[in-house]
Amino acid sequence: MRSTSLSLLLCLVLSLLASLTATYAWHALGAIHAGTEEAAADLAVSTPAGASANATHDVDPAPRELSPTAPDFTYGIFEDANHVGGPTHFAAMVADLKKRQFDSVLFTNNFTYRDAPLLSIADDLGFRVVFSHHAELNHALWPADAPDTIEHARQIIFPLVDHVRHHRSLMGYNVMDDAPDRLASKVALAVQAFRERDPHRPAAPTLVERHDEVALAARPDILLTYVYPALTVSPPCDFTRREGRVTVDWLVNRLRHVASLGEGEVPVWVVLQTHGGSRDVDPASPDDTALREPTREEVRLQHWLAVGEGVKGVFWFTYSTQQFWTGLRDNPPLLTEVSDLARRTIPLRPVLGDLRKVPDRARALAEAELPVPYQPYASTLIDKLGTIYVVVVNRSCDRQHLRLSVPDTEGWLRNVETGAWHALGAVLPFDGGDGRLFELVVVDTGEPGDA
Repeated sequence: MRSTSLSLLLCLVLSLLASLTATYAWHALGAIHAGTEEAAADLAVSTPAGASANATHDVDPAPRELSPTAPDFTYGIFEDANHVGGPTHFAAMVADLKKRQFDSVLFTNNFTYRDAPLLSIADDLGFRVVFSHHAELNHALWPADAPDTIEHARQIIFPLVDHVRHHRSLMGYNVMDDAPDRLASKVALAVQAFRERDPHRPAAPTLVERHDEVALAARPDILLTYVYPALTVSPPCDFTRREGRVTVDWLVNRLRHVASLGEGEVPVWVVLQTHGGSRDVDPASPDDTALREPTREEVRLQHWLAVGEGVKGVFWFTYSTQQFWTGLRDNPPLLTEVSDLARRTIPLRPVLGDLRKVPDRARALAEAELPVPYQPYASTLIDKLGTIYVVVVNRSCDRQHLRLSVPDTEGWLRNVETGAWHALGAVLPFDGGDGRLFELVVVDTGEPGDA
């Protein structure tokens, strides 16, 4: 009975704390929606003295404690802020991710006034955060009855930005998840308002398939999307998908399409898959979109295909378990795999941030005969100095021996990860789903040192 009473008392205390948190968060929403000076002052998030929330020229030349701009290449985790559990749990999460060589977290569902303390922790621990003011924007900006004007967007967004932009850990803003075309105008105004108030950091909606108008209207500084290619109906490492009468290379095609939505060379960030409703393959499943938890080989394959397409940010969905998805924290095999990939990208990150995709001339060939979905992948990239790089990927879940061919070219391959040299055309072993980034050194004859 004593333990039962204590349990009941603990439940009452936790319920009261949850109620107070929710009340405070919604108080914040109401204050912003009302747009009154009194309500804003109550929350200490009013615009700076002497400044107008609607002005476009009262932005600080730089945030206080200006953080570096978003890194040229970032490797992180996607997380729902509602599952973080508060500052203490977040500190433990960041410590765990840092020791695994991740450098950032991409949030969804932040309450600005509840979650701003998380940025202070990230400041202290040297960890980057893409923040999402989703609770407030869902309440005050996206509803049909909210004005579709830049003045209203500024009124809502400027105080939110002012509340967090002094944090050096702040890397950017996730404006909206699954942004639909019907809100393209409002999303574009939101991106404009974020850009006006904090021009030093990117603000971007999360783009979803068949809703391109959002990106075309908003023209964000980062193109953020997600691709979840492991499906219940598909065998492991088969990332193709039927679209009408055509079979497409889903992950690669999606990334190339998103990249085409930017004006010029806009960096692409992608959220990749470690989750699914089950681990079973069922080709007869009535739902051909149902997600299957990827294998370790498929996790590697996603990573290397994204690298080959020249993305500038990778985030893995998701850290915490939610709904019927097992989070990485509770999935040791996949957590080990993504941690290994994060570690392996350390020597690659300075190079990857400077690369851009160019038309392919290189071709990867397997010693074994493989069906189309599993034939090896080769992608050509180039840096600002004209140095050529090639990403080679084993698209099979089984170990394969691959060689790289470049027409009318002799030379050497330098493995950027390990520093090892190989003659162009040498046969090399690749584990299932694994890949490598090579620098291509073109020579007439001789050893690498002769190049």
